Amino acid sequence: MGKDVFKSVMTLVCLVFMSLSYAQEFTAENNAIACADGIDNDGDGRIDCIDEDCLGFSGQACQICTEGITFADELIEFQSGCAFVDPEPEGALGMSDYDGSTNDSPTFVALGQGGFIKLGFTNNLLANSGNSGIDVWVFEVGPSVEASDIALRPADDYTETQLINSGVPDVDSDGFYEFGAIGGATNGIDIDDVLMGFEAGTLRFDAIEIKDIPDGSCGGTTPGADIDAVCALSSVTLSTGNKDLNTSSITVYPNPFSSKIKLQHNRSSNTPMAYKIYNMQGQLLLNGLVNNNQELALNNLQSGLYYLTLNIDSKTVSKKILKI
Repeated sequence: MGKDVFKSVMTLVCLVFMSLSYAQEFTAENNAIACADGIDNDGDGRIDCIDEDCLGFSGQACQICTEGITFADELIEFQSGCAFVDPEPEGALGMSDYDGSTNDSPTFVALGQGGFIKLGFTNNLLANSGNSGIDVWVFEVGPSVEASDIALRPADDYTETQLINSGVPDVDSDGFYEFGAIGGATNGIDIDDVLMGFEAGTLRFDAIEIKDIPDGSCGGTTPGADIDAVCALSSVTLSTGNKDLNTSSITVYPNPFSSKIKLQHNRSSNTPMAYKIYNMQGQLLLNGLVNNNQELALNNLQSGLYYLTLNIDSKTVSKKILKI
């Protein structure tokens, strides 16, 4: 074999080996994102918190949040409060994977004094639990939780209306409503403590903002609150990669209506839709199941504006309906 041929063969062998190694690493269940996507990445029949590979670095993550997909997994916006800007804010995504480092680390994000980060939920929605338990948990690095303000972004018009009616402020007019602060020994927020009396799962949010409350200097390598992960202890699971039913895929007519409405969707599924109707104060008035193209008699409702929520294939859409 000539030298050039031998060299070409060896180069090909090396490339194949590198490709296989890369593929094996890429499909392993061994990082914060892979352990929070609801997918069996390594093909061993175990997913996220059930997979021992995920338990190896997550600390108490799977004890606190038993389902991997409940962790926030989308970076919406990050702004440091100091001249120091953490180069890897993605450290706040996925499962908790803090590595014990006292310096800046890719496993968490340092917000800086007064800085903030906005994180989204792509395969689930944060929801109210209907009880006094914590609904959203923040994994903050360190022996005690550094003070931070928490704001949530409503996932539908119904939830936003209840926030406005209850006087919950959107201070920055950015669509994130203020729910209070964490700090010291407090790691989370109870949605029902702010919006009381709503049935579990009816208030839904698709993103969270964590804003550091300034209480020190910008010195050191990790100024401000250090966020490792966020998870929804109370959540509504959605299909991976599909957030909600597209509003345009559900037709309600006539709207406005006088006595009846008909519900129509353009999906291939024939599964009945679970519906609920609320008044503008958030009180549940009617609920049940309705089939595609079926009429729904609403004679007993008084004239006025209502919220109709529909659930099909574990996905949800909210619409306003008006009775005249």
